[in-house]
Amino acid sequence: MHHGPGTYLAALALLAAACAPVRPRRAGSDDGWSTTPPPGRPSDASPEDARASALPRALPAGERPAWERAPELASLEEVAVPGPSEHLGGGSVRRVLVNETAARYAHLAGSGAMPAGALVVQRQHRPGEATPDATFVMAKREPGFAPAAGDWEYVVLDALGRVELRGSPASCVRCHLEAPYDSLFGPGY
Repeated sequence: MHHGPGTYLAALALLAAACAPVRPRRAGSDDGWSTTPPPGRPSDASPEDARASALPRALPAGERPAWERAPELASLEEVAVPGPSEHLGGGSVRRVLVNETAARYAHLAGSGAMPAGALVVQRQHRPGEATPDATFVMAKREPGFAPAAGDWEYVVLDALGRVELRGSPASCVRCHLEAPYDSLFGPGY
């Protein structure tokens, strides 16, 4: 399958929408998406340039590897009723799935941090379609992996299940650090 330059730009737009905040922020919080420069700092960048510069680079379609934990996806348990997603600009339906290590996701209150090995997955679908457009994964890693991100690794899988992005992108971490339970919002969100 050949993907032209438009596909790469579409992937970047998808990533921008996926990581863009869509719910109100605390007053005075700097979420990194503001197009207004901080006091005393002029900005020549357009809003599009400012947003693009804040995003991690997605891998081009031809360079996307298979995710080493992909075989586990088939055994995940759905833990939330499918509903509207805050990712992808809010126009998709999400399904939340977890592995056995993250089984307590459905009852997060007071449960403490997830153990290493936990997978929390959101599959994003267009309304009425079964095939996911994207899959967002939070994989809890060993202590010290990414302390500023709660030791979560974020993985974005494309529609074919290949790794489009992985790591601890500031835009994802910034939003998830506002979550009430170990960077997780829970099934009610």
